[in-house]
Amino acid sequence: MALQPLVELVEQFCVYQRKQRGKTEGGVKTYRWNLEQFLQFMRQREGRLARVGDVTAATIQAWMDGMATDDLMLSTMRARQSTLSSFCAWLVRRDALPFNPVAKL
Repeated sequence: MALQPLVELVEQFCVYQRKQRGKTEGGVKTYRWNLEQFLQFMRQREGRLARVGDVTAATIQAWMDGMATDDLMLSTMRARQSTLSSFCAWLVRRDALPFNPVAKL
């Protein structure tokens, strides 16, 4: 599971949000976009597609630090972090992660 590409799980998460949580298409689109920002960061950082095992507190902190360096508004950073936290909580419920690393930040 730790080697499973995150891009597949992001898609499953978005389907879950729409079909089981009743999120609007617009809301799911925002979730997907926010998570794609994280996936792009991981690809640049690791030089490959992100995997479940890459989702650590240190990695997420580096992503947040990068956004701060890019002068993103705090509200934007919080929204992205919140989306990632929801995704991580979903991964925990599916036994893909042992705990939500965002909770450590």
